[in-house]
Amino acid sequence: ALSGALLLPAFSFIISLFIMAVLLSIGAALSARLTPRWTVIPIILAAFCVGFALGGLKAGRSLGISVPLDSKEVIACQARVQGEPVLRSWGARVDVNLETCTVRGRLEPAYGGVRLSISGGGQNLIPGDRIRFRARFYRPREYQNPGSFRYRRYLMAHGVAAGASAYGGVQVIGSVPVGWPWSWIRSWRRRIEGLIAEASEPPESGVLAALAIGQREGIAPVLRDDFARAGIAHLLAISGLHVGYAALIIYLLARLILGFSPRLVERFTLQRMAALAALPGIWIYVALTGWAISAVRAALMITVFLVGKLIWRRQHLPSTLATAVVVIVVAMPLSVLDVSFQLSVVAVLGIILLAPPIIRMMVQGARQGGRATRVLGWFTALVAISVAACLVTAPLVAYHFHLVTAVGLLANLVAVPLVGFVLVPAVGFASVASAASGSLAAPLWLVAKKASSLLIGIAESASKWGELLVFRWAPSVWEMFFIYACMATIVFWRRLSYRKFVAGSLVALLLMGLGYQKMPSLLGQNLEIVFLDVGQGDSTVVRFPTGEVMLVDGGGIKGSIFDVGRNVVAPALWRLGIHRVDWMLLTHPHHDHYRGLGYVAEQFGPKVLLAARGQPPDEEQEDWDEFVTRREAAGVPVEPVGPNHPPIEVGDVVFRLIRLPDDKISQLNDSSIVVDIRYGDNRALLMSDLTGEGERILMAQESNLSADVLKVGHHGAADATTSGFLQAVRPQAAIISVGEGNKYGMPDGEVLDRLQAAGAHIYRTDRDGAITVRSDGRKFRVKTMVKR
Repeated sequence: ALSGALLLPAFSFIISLFIMAVLLSIGAALSARLTPRWTVIPIILAAFCVGFALGGLKAGRSLGISVPLDSKEVIACQARVQGEPVLRSWGARVDVNLETCTVRGRLEPAYGGVRLSISGGGQNLIPGDRIRFRARFYRPREYQNPGSFRYRRYLMAHGVAAGASAYGGVQVIGSVPVGWPWSWIRSWRRRIEGLIAEASEPPESGVLAALAIGQREGIAPVLRDDFARAGIAHLLAISGLHVGYAALIIYLLARLILGFSPRLVERFTLQRMAALAALPGIWIYVALTGWAISAVRAALMITVFLVGKLIWRRQHLPSTLATAVVVIVVAMPLSVLDVSFQLSVVAVLGIILLAPPIIRMMVQGARQGGRATRVLGWFTALVAISVAACLVTAPLVAYHFHLVTAVGLLANLVAVPLVGFVLVPAVGFASVASAASGSLAAPLWLVAKKASSLLIGIAESASKWGELLVFRWAPSVWEMFFIYACMATIVFWRRLSYRKFVAGSLVALLLMGLGYQKMPSLLGQNLEIVFLDVGQGDSTVVRFPTGEVMLVDGGGIKGSIFDVGRNVVAPALWRLGIHRVDWMLLTHPHHDHYRGLGYVAEQFGPKVLLAARGQPPDEEQEDWDEFVTRREAAGVPVEPVGPNHPPIEVGDVVFRLIRLPDDKISQLNDSSIVVDIRYGDNRALLMSDLTGEGERILMAQESNLSADVLKVGHHGAADATTSGFLQAVRPQAAIISVGEGNKYGMPDGEVLDRLQAAGAHIYRTDRDGAITVRSDGRKFRVKTMVKR
């Protein structure tokens, strides 16, 4: 199994070496015509290729796990804590490495990185602790839809192979002696955390904790959205910007202090002494943040820069960036999978390539004028840097976060100087003072609070007043790389020898991409039904040949803060190119059908919500009230669906909503609206949560139920999809919307047997991901997100 796992990464490594050689050759060829600044591009691309290959090798070698996953067995294990615990309202979450486990009564050596959830405890664990616990292990859950966040890839970049939930807490059985300075830094972190809580309240306390010690859990999702729409979300994470400002402050302070000693200035270069003094300060700051991976990478990049300053009198920024990228890729190859690393490299590269010519002109003009002219020149240079960074990162931001915000150009001009010259210094000086005296640090934390409040105000104002400048866009990989190719062509245009050939190639690529991705749907007049993977729930997107869209249910998790609409359904709609939903349909009031619709109502402007009459179970009343409040605030009216609701005709598609009479049903599931979609010779039946009893009533009510596609009722539960019903429908394709490893045991084995006996091809969202059925009115095709 291990050799099989390593075969593909090894092959990728060989291919990547070949690609690296080709790219370096291209770089060498270009260097004859281009200045050295441009040759950094093939080097960085080659480094990323090698990083993907090394990351694949590392993943195949070390990201496996020896314990069974998604088993009902509770396994006793011993492990070592790898990082600081992340505090939650219910307890703590911590990453551990397994050492031994008792599997099926046998104590065996174990391996694998695990993200362990500890209910009601774990807050006092420290890195190096050896712990014992009992847990069920599971494969990290990941929604397989267009545009979904790749959670497993994210965990892989952090060395985690599986998740687990501890039963009965954890027992600390040993610790690595934590000497100075690590014990001191840990107590320093706790003191800072306490002083922040005393000096401020949310939301300011959440921002201060994020910048001081790298804890972002105190930042509410609504505030994060405001920062994202304002284009300044990067200011909430310890990244290269914050580490860079910290390094700059330490460097300038060191220069100032050392400058008071004429003897030192005579014997040593002041810049080199300041650079040497800044190095330990940077890494102390990184340790204070809990060794956040993004902070470590930023510190490595700045260390490369400062070491270069110690060795050479003049530095070549492109070479420094390329060297830093190579160092990070070799030391931490999985970094290439991390979005923050990708954005950092692209932003710095964009500034290096685009900003210098503009800045040189501005600074030169500023030097020829007075003080006001110089100030204006430097401000315009700041604008140029902001534009360059925002422009080159926009496609990557859109790909990962489905958002492009032009207001960020303006917001960054105000927010970045505020953070760099006020908030970060205030947090830094307050943190240093916290190590000495709480009373000395208190007024400094109040200053930091005022600065964080101002930053929050900027984010909220930019989000509110710049709403028209925020665009939802979810490009494909091909679209993203095509845009970067166009950017590179524009940058290199004057130095290209075969301009017509390059321009013609780009046009040909554009036409080929449009032909492959867009034209079939535009010319074929297709009806498209996409059954989304929303876990244990239902959500179906119906896109009519006219382009209008109906969303049937929105998924949801009972009592969870995880918003399926925000994090799963909406990204899928954006990636499918859908920015408006014309109708929403709620088949019945169960949490796994309605909770995700609230965010869709807020963001996609549906004309109406079609819904059956009925009330949710008593235990869901709080969730239901929240949904109703969000729907009403979005201004979406409700149209009740009764047993005789008229069909909806959209072009040549007939969309029937079938509801059983109230006097014939005895449970909420059988009040579900059955969706009957007909397009030419093709027909699809979406059964929602109808049970066997409801199927019998439906068969007595409808004379013809024959359909090509059946969305299986009640997630494949044993109480639905009876043999008699399947004989009436005779489906060719059966779709089961079900959660991976769900606790209900769905789909039931007997249901699967009945479907196979009926001759239906079975598709499941837990295995196949999003399932797309496309019909031209004569025949239909089924496509799955996960290829098997």
